Amino acid sequence: MLDAPADPQKLYKRIKGELLAELMGTPEWDELGDDLERRIAHIRVLAENKMMRLGYVPRTFIFRATCKVCGPIPLDFEVVSEMESCPWCRIGGKPETFCLK
Repeated sequence: MLDAPADPQKLYKRIKGELLAELMGTPEWDELGDDLERRIAHIRVLAENKMMRLGYVPRTFIFRATCKVCGPIPLDFEVVSEMESCPWCRIGGKPETFCLK
């Protein structure tokens, strides 16, 4: 398990570096092709998912939404209606450290 530094941004950068080191040379990495922007986006999504599993809300999650499973949630895109499921459902539920009312 990771030792979480006091600064979530430092943890995020460390996670991205570790993911990059793990992925380079793997079939998953090769499938992304030579498009650098695509590779960067892939690492960003994986790092954000890992941060979410550790209980952090990614900086890009600036919108509020309601999930039928999780209730009020932060989200990185705007939704008009209640969602059937959300990114927090996918990672196992929202952390108890935030509350949106």
